[in-house]
Amino acid sequence: MSLESRNRERARVARSEGRRRRARSRLPALLLVAFALTGPFLRTRMRAPEGAARIDRLRAPDDRRIDLNEAESGMLRALPGIGPRQAARILARRRLLGPFRREDDLSRLPGIGNNRFDRLRHLIRVERR
Repeated sequence: MSLESRNRERARVARSEGRRRRARSRLPALLLVAFALTGPFLRTRMRAPEGAARIDRLRAPDDRRIDLNEAESGMLRALPGIGPRQAARILARRRLLGPFRREDDLSRLPGIGNNRFDRLRHLIRVERR
């Protein structure tokens, strides 16, 4: 290989390395812009569905807590951390296994761990029948 061809090869490699470095340095800025643009859309998707009970009203005394055996999907979705899928799971569990006996029964559902149940504990109730 001649000296001239080696120099051309080194210059080509140096150019490609430079392009890679510049691309890597742009990545954090691109990610920041992407997150900044998607933030408002994500916040609107996380709001309670239209017609659902408002959370502030649910933080009232015990008689205003949601009864797990009577609540419909819209009321369940108004609870923090309960979306359409989780509300459907609660309704399906109630349909298949009958009414909830205790509030703690909710924590046995897939997707509702201890932390989520602790946030819901003061917002739910189970009527004894």
